[in-house]
Amino acid sequence: MPHRNGGSAVVRPGNALSPPLPDEVRAQHGRILASHEFVVPERLRSFLRYLVEQTLTGHADRLKGYTIATAVFERGEGFDARADPVVRTEAGRLRRALERYYLVEGHSDPILIEVPKGCYVPLFERRNPLSAEPAAVADVPVAPATVPGAAGFARWRSATIVLAGLTLLAALLGLSATRHGPQRAVTPEAALTESPTILVISLESLSEGDEATLYAAGVTEEILTRLARFKDIAVLGRRTERSDTASADELAARYLLNDSLRLSDSEVRVTSRLVDGGTSTVVWAQTYAVDRRAAGLFAIQGDIAQRVASAVAQPYGAVFRSELQRLADQAPEDLDAHGCTLRFHVNRAEPRPESHALIRNCLERAVEHYPGYVTAWAMLSLIALDEDRFHFNPRPGPPGPI
Repeated sequence: MPHRNGGSAVVRPGNALSPPLPDEVRAQHGRILASHEFVVPERLRSFLRYLVEQTLTGHADRLKGYTIATAVFERGEGFDARADPVVRTEAGRLRRALERYYLVEGHSDPILIEVPKGCYVPLFERRNPLSAEPAAVADVPVAPATVPGAAGFARWRSATIVLAGLTLLAALLGLSATRHGPQRAVTPEAALTESPTILVISLESLSEGDEATLYAAGVTEEILTRLARFKDIAVLGRRTERSDTASADELAARYLLNDSLRLSDSEVRVTSRLVDGGTSTVVWAQTYAVDRRAAGLFAIQGDIAQRVASAVAQPYGAVFRSELQRLADQAPEDLDAHGCTLRFHVNRAEPRPESHALIRNCLERAVEHYPGYVTAWAMLSLIALDEDRFHFNPRPGPPGPI
């Protein structure tokens, strides 16, 4: 098990090198965050920053799922790790991002920062310069004229495997940027597959006055814009008038996002609810409050909208969890393309050979049916990477997964 050294760093037993100093760990942490190869959303950067600082300041014992969920991922006091696996799944993503960084740009960095499986306390380790080179890969024939040495080839091969997946992911991001206006924001991928649909209902102002109305209208527009950036949902539109008669979009929507706003002299408070359009049940609800004295109108509107959109539409967010529950009893061979991507995210959190085979088959059917579904292609590349490095369900004969 890791042990604490000098009250400042957690190191791996058996490492003969001296443990890194806190300033060295912070410098390495800064290198990782500044690298173009560490491509993660801001919440994962905050996650890594929190783990590193809590450990260096002697508070590693606080790094539990509940504490991390409330401090980093804005979960409330009623957080239940069994119902909401956000910390476990995001920790898996962070481990893979760090692994990728050290495979590519950080292969010769002097300090290793690692989050071992089974806990959230990071390990800080000084690396021997001679051991920073990856081991040679002997099972791949290479012409000597094209690769200068075994160690160089191993590094090139590791980088190439990862960059192949990133190339597809970059194309995916390019597609996600080709949006129409917020009134009907449907990505090319959402049009291809049975992606969940969300109808945003204009915020209802529960406070009197033009200023409250202005805040409500601005937050609505910001929510629409930010939801449209998520590739796996379709934003059907905006219902501007409330009535007892359902609109065509409302009848077609799988989810309704219904918000209300209260305005006081000191704060703006928005209550947001995600409603299942088929059952009329509330599948998620949250209240956000922002101090009006700390920021201007546009900053407040953007902050609230970002928090709402992220909580609803991000991977492992409210829509993801609701969709996963909806498809829980569906056999893998019966999943649609969108269902395949949901199961992929679950597998990435806890990779297992059994689920790997099922998801690989499901994604192959998806790309056969939807050749332009870039998300499925990118996921399939990562499934191939798992097959290669973990030997999950290898298929006999050439050409091999990569």
